[in-house]
Amino acid sequence: MAPKASQARARGLNVTQGYLQSNHAKVDIVSMIDVFSHIPSFGTFLLDVRNVLKPTGEVFMETGNLADLDRREDFPGELGLPDHLAFAGEAHLLGFLERAGFELVRIERVRVDGVINTAKSIAKKILGRPVLLRMPYSSRYRQLLIRARLS
Repeated sequence: MAPKASQARARGLNVTQGYLQSNHAKVDIVSMIDVFSHIPSFGTFLLDVRNVLKPTGEVFMETGNLADLDRREDFPGELGLPDHLAFAGEAHLLGFLERAGFELVRIERVRVDGVINTAKSIAKKILGRPVLLRMPYSSRYRQLLIRARLS
């Protein structure tokens, strides 16, 4: 995303934006924020990511644990279909990383069903958007922030 890359550069970071290519320069970190559900073959994609990383390289991935939920009602937002090709759970994501030769550095599980999200949902409902209203702090859904390095 051009605006995010521009902001990172303004903070002194050396950022490359664009699609992975076979001749891509080696990098220290690949960031994949809300990317998983848009990739048709995530295992193959991770191998491409691995190929552009320096030997000490890491990936940062942010996505949800939607496949860990038992009911649609546990997800506090729109599913974004048909934009999203697949959903995963925590074990799926860690399995993809392990098979591609990464080891977990850290995982953070972030709630998104707090009071602020509930207020946003109420505002969306008032504006006529299709949202599910639920009690705050009642969902098992978590936004997963995963950091992994080449093993």
